[in-house]
Amino acid sequence: MAVFEFHHVTGRKDFNIGSVANKSWSVIRKELKKCKLVCSNCHRIAHCTRDDARLIDEYFRYEGKLFRTLS
Repeated sequence: MAVFEFHHVTGRKDFNIGSVANKSWSVIRKELKKCKLVCSNCHRIAHCTRDDARLIDEYFRYEGKLFRTLS
């Protein structure tokens, strides 16, 4: 359960699901209906804006140093 995250897929994001203090269950439920439950890796992939081929190439060359900017 620790690896799952809520990915907003529809509508405008009104708040992060992780910060629901002082919100009613009906408000939380409305926000949850805009989301899909995904693992953390899939969530990061969904938000990745880098060119996949160049990023994978950079990963293969990685030797414990900081990644260079891929622009």
